Amino acid sequence: MFSTTAQYPNINGTVTDHDDIEDENNTEVEETEDVFDVSEDMILIHTKLADKYFTENCDTYNEDYTYSDMNINIKNSVYVTGRLSLDGNISLSNAVGAVSDVDLSGGNLNGNNTVIYSKFGDIDISNS
Repeated sequence: MFSTTAQYPNINGTVTDHDDIEDENNTEVEETEDVFDVSEDMILIHTKLADKYFTENCDTYNEDYTYSDMNINIKNSVYVTGRLSLDGNISLSNAVGAVSDVDLSGGNLNGNNTVIYSKFGDIDISNS
């Protein structure tokens, strides 16, 4: 039995009930497969990334953020609710992310096990 309170439910995959599993002789068998559980919460990658990389010691900007300098050192995470643009020799020691586009340009890019994340936009890494 499947029930939902959603106005427009959307299920990707197959929902199987133990009564629907039959062997090749069309006889019912005991449930041996893991059944897709529609009651499980959907994993939202944005929430997981935001909680892990953009909470503690994070510089948050509530608009587009552009910074240009000869040498840019990112020691704390940076999260922007708009577009993030960094131009210069960039050293990333922590995560950078934005809701829109992330543009890293201008010279050398050094990343020490860092995360570069964009929720809805593109990530463009280029040098001049």
